[in-house]
Amino acid sequence: MTRFTNMPSTEFEVPVGLDKLLQEFTVAVLRNQPANLNLFARDYFERKCLNENEDEDYRNNNGYSDDESECESPPPEYLSKQSSRRKSVSAERYDPEADDEVEGEGRTVNPKTDEQRLKLNEAVKNILIFKALDSEQLGHVIDAMFIKEITTGDVIITQGEDDADYFYVIQSGTYEAFVNETLVFTYDNTGSFGELALMYNTPRAATIAAATDGLLWALDRNSFRKIVLKTAFLKRKMYEVFLESVPILRSLEGDEALCMYFIESGDVRVMRTVSSTRYVKTR
Repeated sequence: MTRFTNMPSTEFEVPVGLDKLLQEFTVAVLRNQPANLNLFARDYFERKCLNENEDEDYRNNNGYSDDESECESPPPEYLSKQSSRRKSVSAERYDPEADDEVEGEGRTVNPKTDEQRLKLNEAVKNILIFKALDSEQLGHVIDAMFIKEITTGDVIITQGEDDADYFYVIQSGTYEAFVNETLVFTYDNTGSFGELALMYNTPRAATIAAATDGLLWALDRNSFRKIVLKTAFLKRKMYEVFLESVPILRSLEGDEALCMYFIESGDVRVMRTVSSTRYVKTR
């Protein structure tokens, strides 16, 4: 940590990595344009904590140690409260930067009626992970999805499975989520589940079973990664370039930013020179 004591009797510590964390969160906000920033922030950091937990589990199982404490895992998507250990890794982590396949090339298309496409579009357009997609990319998601008829008692995913192949969007039916055989959540004719295992290549965090007959739309792992993860990566890179090109941000280059200052008392003069003209502002 960087410690500074620029004010009388006041000491602050800026954690290492805070600047990077805030930059990544800012990019995510710009990319998703959330209507409710507080809810988006909660979801964003819960998912980030989950990813760090799973990485720590992997290190522990492979002889690595880490002195940092684990983040508390979020409840939905029914995150296990126990310290789940990764049994195996059945698929490689997807690296969008290394994927040089042309967008749309070799994509999956499952035929649908106009009515089905309309219903599916309504079901997926407000799902957070699809917020970054434009209309064409969202159309690719809809093209790739296929319908699954579900019967009461069917187990859609099982907690601990490490071969997650599908992400599911509910069209109809009631579905119950169990963690360690305890009911923790019920989906009633709406919602989605299964994206975390595909995004982070982790075992399923809960068991999802059908309480009634219903219909699910399924998106396979490959399509999910090619469309959702790669699009998110490309947009993030675009916003990073954008942030780097903003003049007011570019002017911050120079001295390494090691700390943040809070004005408790007194006046501060801010000076900046642009094209031989000096601008002065006093606060």
